Amino acid sequence: MLKALSKLNAILVRILEFFVIVAMALLVIDVIVQVFARQFGLTAIKSAITEELAMLLMVWVSLLGASLGFVLKSHLGVDYFVGKLDGRARTVSELAVAIFIAIFALVLIFGGWTVVQRTIETNQRTPAMGLLRGYAFYIVIPISGVLIALFSLQMILEKIQALVRGADHNTAAQG
Repeated sequence: MLKALSKLNAILVRILEFFVIVAMALLVIDVIVQVFARQFGLTAIKSAITEELAMLLMVWVSLLGASLGFVLKSHLGVDYFVGKLDGRARTVSELAVAIFIAIFALVLIFGGWTVVQRTIETNQRTPAMGLLRGYAFYIVIPISGVLIALFSLQMILEKIQALVRGADHNTAAQG
């Protein structure tokens, strides 16, 4: 199971990297267009649309980038005390952290889905582009939750496997 999950997550990471890079590039282009349009008084370019698009892309880049940062271990972490622990205690600590992150991912999935459903039911739309807010802005919350849940599940299984192997090595060393 761990091997299949690792392969799936590797594919998801590649897709996620591509999507975040493209979304970030679009965000930069959109903001540059918006700045030039305002600076040179280009009224043909609607600033409300470029502003709304920038907000939309920022939300997607932030949440999907957080998922990517988590799996690549490039997120901000306070690991001073964990670094002071020995091998087995460190692994147990990392397992506990992975479990807490998985719980947080479940909150993102279910809480995010609730927000999506409510905004769709009430037909909330973005003012400039007229997009359904649930699909445009909020659907990324449960999507990032699912990604973080998959990544943390892999981490949990790896830590459990390391603990079991450590116990096997300790038993073999004693015998």
